[in-house]
Amino acid sequence: MKKITLSIFALIAIATQSFAQSAPDFGFETWVATPSPSSSTDPQGWVSFNALTLAGMPQTVFPETTTPYAGTKSVKVVTDVIPSTVLIPNPFNPLEDLDTIGLVTIGRFTAIFPPVIKYGYSYTNSPATLNFASKYTPNGNDSAFVLAYLTKWNLNHRDTIARGVYSTGATTSTYAVNSITMVYNPLFLGATPDTQHVYISSSVYSHPGAKKGSEFYVDALQWTGGTIGTNDLDELSNNVYLYPNPATTSISVKSELTAEKFEIIDITGRLVSTYQMNDKKITIQTHHLAPGIYIYNLYNDQKTIIGRGKFEIAK
Repeated sequence: MKKITLSIFALIAIATQSFAQSAPDFGFETWVATPSPSSSTDPQGWVSFNALTLAGMPQTVFPETTTPYAGTKSVKVVTDVIPSTVLIPNPFNPLEDLDTIGLVTIGRFTAIFPPVIKYGYSYTNSPATLNFASKYTPNGNDSAFVLAYLTKWNLNHRDTIARGVYSTGATTSTYAVNSITMVYNPLFLGATPDTQHVYISSSVYSHPGAKKGSEFYVDALQWTGGTIGTNDLDELSNNVYLYPNPATTSISVKSELTAEKFEIIDITGRLVSTYQMNDKKITIQTHHLAPGIYIYNLYNDQKTIIGRGKFEIAK
């Protein structure tokens, strides 16, 4: 059998152009068949090495349905040994190949020989943070990470407008809400990204850290902050009191400024509900909201956002 060689230098270089694909499901509710003629699946808009099961690669990405954080599914990434039929160069040492991997990333798999993975999906915004829920069971001294990039195509290359990373080596048996602060490159001040890149890995990529059996669960990814920075988000949220947070049956909102409309947006950016404020305050029943993280915007009568922040609906 021929050896299949896949380079993951693109994970570092981020040098892809735009392409047609389904929007990535940040809630991991929708799963689709991989190009491999096996029963493996990947989250919609995401790609993993599940597509190489025909070459002997073990399945490493699964829908977690027993104890998802929100909705009916989370993504479960498991580190496993790479078979000798698949060669994946180690970006930290080009003279050696990786022997273990557990990875899912926004992108798509092109079923040609040699196979090609194209990373990223269109996104024209400058968010302050990437929020998500996760839990981790490492094997030995392994550690997991979520890596995010916002990039923009510039003539013949791709510029990294912002990046952020979350990593952990701690065992966590229950989901915790985490946040990645995006750090913007001052060389591209004012530039609007055109592509988002998110990588979820159950192991480090430096030997001998990566260990077979490490398990990383992730759910409810959400960009927040719109086109404003972290400081602006904090300043806007200071005008609003929202409680309890996390909420179970209802939330109460009170504004220091004259407010007219309160809107709720889910993790995909979809507008869920809009409410009219009553004398700078409102109480909203939350039975129609699935557990997870939401962002809110508060508007005045000039349709200007005067408050913005996030809240969580607990199970």
